[in-house]
Amino acid sequence: MVLKHLCLSLVCLSLVRPSLVRGLVRRSLFSRSPLSAQAPSRRSKLASSISCAGVALVALSITLPAYSEFRHVPLGAVQTCDVSLRSSLDIPYQCQRWVDSTAKLPLWQDFLGFQFGQISHADWLQLSQTYGNWHNTQLLPPYDPQRNYELLDFMPPVIQALDKHRFYSERVSNNRISSERVSSEQVYNEQVSSQQISRKPTGEGMPEVGGLGSGDSGVAQWITNCWGTVYEILRLAKGARVESPVLFATAAEPMLKMLRNASAPVSSVQPGDILLISHYHGDREYLDHTVIVIDQGLYFEKAGAGDEVPYRFVDEATLRRIWNPTVFTYQARRPHPALRLPQPHESFSLKSLALPKNLATHPLARQRSPSPFLAHLTVIETPEAPPTFLWMQAIPPLRQIQGRFQLPQSAYRRIFVP
Repeated sequence: MVLKHLCLSLVCLSLVRPSLVRGLVRRSLFSRSPLSAQAPSRRSKLASSISCAGVALVALSITLPAYSEFRHVPLGAVQTCDVSLRSSLDIPYQCQRWVDSTAKLPLWQDFLGFQFGQISHADWLQLSQTYGNWHNTQLLPPYDPQRNYELLDFMPPVIQALDKHRFYSERVSNNRISSERVSSEQVYNEQVSSQQISRKPTGEGMPEVGGLGSGDSGVAQWITNCWGTVYEILRLAKGARVESPVLFATAAEPMLKMLRNASAPVSSVQPGDILLISHYHGDREYLDHTVIVIDQGLYFEKAGAGDEVPYRFVDEATLRRIWNPTVFTYQARRPHPALRLPQPHESFSLKSLALPKNLATHPLARQRSPSPFLAHLTVIETPEAPPTFLWMQAIPPLRQIQGRFQLPQSAYRRIFVP
């Protein structure tokens, strides 16, 4: 029995690693203001650029579609913050913070951004090399002296498109999408509290998504989680062309093995590294959360598997308050330079995984060879419950608008599954 300071709502896939914990999380930002030591002229130029960018963001938020598959997070007024970009060296920037007043939990309400404003070509090259050394920057637009740059402009297309969004789940049934959604109230307990629980997995915490039993109207649930997101960011990072990510979640054990085989441990991090957060029960390790390293003390994450959890930048202090390092193990790892991850269906679908033993007599087993449907399905097994089936599929192609990769309009409506 241990006291774990973790919010239940941020467990990435607690159905398969269901030793859940809760904790009180308060907003915590740190470090001095990065602009405090900059020359006044550069500060004023940056402030002017940032004002224009803020107006554009507000204008965008007015036209957001509702009841969509993807949804923009409704952000409030921009505020300044003190999170540092430690690798930006002498290039001035401003940390920006937005608060989502509609967030179901306080730990989901903070969103970060970093504005550089208009920069010189030399500064653009430096930032491209610093934050783009782990992905194919040739996919990004060329230098524009009139552009008000921000950190997001130096991220790979997938991160640009997903930042400050939520993905809402669908049920896949008979090649159609039913009207059922899984709400955050069904997925998570909104009361954030400290709780003593056993480290032994219990099978709690994830939505009841159903299996393939007779009479079940849903074949599978289409959700995505933290390590499914990290996997796709890494897989597409060095690609020769822009590709849309596959949205998926899968069992923790094969993902932990895959990510470890694809990387090596490091003592200090750099952009493009990954952080694996896990805990042990006896001799067995359970993966709890994964993030992409953006800078020292700054990460990109999908904060969990539920409908209300966002894609966002998150700072070190917030991450550690959620995932208490006295309880969880942090492993910094660097992807191999020549890393080429396979498509998710090649590693995690029922075309590649062994079928659960208790499905030997199920009609699904007889369809294994001829059915292309199985390439979109992965399975989660727990001793306490029937197998749970999850859907995996790529989203519609990303689009580039004014130098920024974005989700297509079709992603803000229900995404038809063929």
